[in-house]
Amino acid sequence: MLTDVQIKAIFLECNNKDSDGLYADDVDLFEFGRKLEVEARQQAIIEERDTCIKFVRTLNTEVAKALEDWRKWTDRSQ
Repeated sequence: MLTDVQIKAIFLECNNKDSDGLYADDVDLFEFGRKLEVEARQQAIIEERDTCIKFVRTLNTEVAKALEDWRKWTDRSQ
């Protein structure tokens, strides 16, 4: 989990000069940073699982199918 210090450091690395950027006043950067982190983690988990299933499929299609089915059931509970 990112700390407030890390979130602040990342923000300060931004130059905020993109004419197509989205700028907002009164944004809690720490809250926003944590929300981004949660979403990024979820996406990374999904990508890692997909990659794992693809690899397992090259070794054993039945095990890959079982992993896919298990993933579908476990994702429903979240």
